[in-house]
Amino acid sequence: MRDLVAQQRPLAVPVPTSQLLEAFQDFMRLDVADGDASPETVRTYWGQVCAFVAWCEDEEIKPSLATHEDLKSY
Repeated sequence: MRDLVAQQRPLAVPVPTSQLLEAFQDFMRLDVADGDASPETVRTYWGQVCAFVAWCEDEEIKPSLATHEDLKSY
């Protein structure tokens, strides 16, 4: 599996960060713990995603184009 991830190419067209965050909010609302995640879990996950997005901005990386190596560096 790890080799497959390393071989995948990033998306050719970046997805706007706002669209990624919106999709993540939907995921949190609908899928985490089948919609029964505690507010603290939702806050923690959201905080981690926002920290990653901020890191990407600092590194001048579009989050939707982050590579396996970018994720390892983070």
